[in-house]
Amino acid sequence: MNTDTRSLIPQCFSVDDPYPIYARIRKLGPVQRDKESGYWWAFDYESVRALTFASHSEAAGLNLFPSEYGDRPLFKLLKKTLLDPPEHTRFRAPLARCLGRAKVETLREEIANVVDDLLDDLARKAASSGTVEFVSQFTEPLPVSAVAKLLGVSEMDANIVPCLRSLSAALGPGASKANIEAGDCAANYLVDWAANHMQVSEKGPISLLLHLQESGDVVSESDFIASMVSILFAGIQTTSYQIGNSLLALLRFPEQLKFFHESKGDASTAVEELLRFDTSMQFRSRYITEDVEVKDGVIIPAESNVIAMVGSAHRDPEYFDRPDELDLRRAPNPHLAFGGGIHYCLGASLARLVLTVSLPALVERFPNLRIAGECKRSAGGAFRGFDQILLVLGAS
Repeated sequence: MNTDTRSLIPQCFSVDDPYPIYARIRKLGPVQRDKESGYWWAFDYESVRALTFASHSEAAGLNLFPSEYGDRPLFKLLKKTLLDPPEHTRFRAPLARCLGRAKVETLREEIANVVDDLLDDLARKAASSGTVEFVSQFTEPLPVSAVAKLLGVSEMDANIVPCLRSLSAALGPGASKANIEAGDCAANYLVDWAANHMQVSEKGPISLLLHLQESGDVVSESDFIASMVSILFAGIQTTSYQIGNSLLALLRFPEQLKFFHESKGDASTAVEELLRFDTSMQFRSRYITEDVEVKDGVIIPAESNVIAMVGSAHRDPEYFDRPDELDLRRAPNPHLAFGGGIHYCLGASLARLVLTVSLPALVERFPNLRIAGECKRSAGGAFRGFDQILLVLGAS
């Protein structure tokens, strides 16, 4: 890895707009190995896609963390969720049924009702104060409500979202000691929350997982806790961030916002472009178990740690036409926001449903909304999103 790239990489995780940094690194070398750490870094689409679908070990990915993490609550929670086949297959099968497209689609009307209620709340707050804080009043409560309905929980714990934020910050590059300690506290809280729900009657929220035993699946207490935490993380954190990223992208491109508002049909093509343009999942770490050929015939050998920069791949001009422009008509759109292969994101169906229901309703209700002040990005971590977005809704 050249010195210029090494100096630029930390900025990828600290600046508000990393995409110009990605472009500079792609020109310096789209695939590079850091001799000091031994990690391979990939920034172009071809390489990131190859690494996304390559055989890899989730469990061995734990080696990315310092050895002293071994007894930390955060690390113990990760060990329950980062699995390889056949354990991964056994663990994922019940989750796939809980979060699959067919199950999620049954929630469409309920999620639409939640969206309408939240939009009513925004209108009332705007009428009294002039501005609204979009993250706390829409992007966070919407996926929380969606996951609560999926699980059958009448009301979600108010501490869930702060805990998920803490986990995200603790898992990101350059996490501080304070981040790690907060991640430990969050992990303990989420494990206790999940364990408490296992004591509920089988007619309650645990039925989604425990009833699977009737078909022969064995869901142990450890599996149940890990499954519940996985559902929270897959269904809430990334979706919340993606709603905010998507709205800001639309506001940056007024002509696309106008097209989106005037399009009364299926929003799915537009949502796929919003997922490409500014995805909440900017990178994935992998420990590959096979040789992988990437751009320019470079071979990354088996048993290598790799960092696949998904956000950079989505702006690769050698793959996407006008990648820095938002084009809601773009099709096909083979983005990698949800990964691929056996580790394809469990929350993909729920995220797509929430986005396709909420964004058209928001723009239809408030066609003249605009940013009212500085938007506060989340502090690094494993995901890209906003902690604060101040809006003026305008006339509805």
